[in-house]
Amino acid sequence: MMEEDARGRIVVPKGGGVPRHKHYLDEQEGVPVDDIWDDIDYVKGSERLGYPTQKLLELVERIINTSTYKGDWVLDPFCGCGTATTAAEKLGRHWIGIDITWLAINLVKNRIKAMFPDAKFDLEGEPKDIGAAKELAKNRYQFQ
Repeated sequence: MMEEDARGRIVVPKGGGVPRHKHYLDEQEGVPVDDIWDDIDYVKGSERLGYPTQKLLELVERIINTSTYKGDWVLDPFCGCGTATTAAEKLGRHWIGIDITWLAINLVKNRIKAMFPDAKFDLEGEPKDIGAAKELAKNRYQFQ
C-alpha cells in the first residue's frame, strides 16, 4: 500500500473516508464498457421488411436482454413490423404489441408465425369476416 501511495495511486475522499485505489482505464484488461453501441450495423438484406422505422433485430435483442429477464413482459405500443415482439419471443419474454394499422398487425402476425411456428399468441381486433373488415375500414380509430 505504501508503494501505491508513493505512486499517487491511493486517493482519500474529501472530508475523510475509506482510502481508495486509483485505476486508469488504459491499464485495465478487456474492452471498456461504453454507452455507444457502434458494433451493430443497420437493417439490410433479408431482415429488411420495407417498414420505414424498422430497427435491427440484434439491437432490440440487446436492449431487451440488458433490461429484462426471461418471463418478463415487453410492451411495444407502436409495434410497426414487430421487431420488439419478435425479439421478445426469441428471448423467452412475454410480449404485447399494439399498432393502429392492420398492415402492421398482419406483418407482426406473419413474422412471428414464420420465425416461431409453435408460438401461441392472442390477436385482438382482427376482422373475422367481410362485414367486420368494412366496419374497420370505415372507422379505423374506434378505439380512441
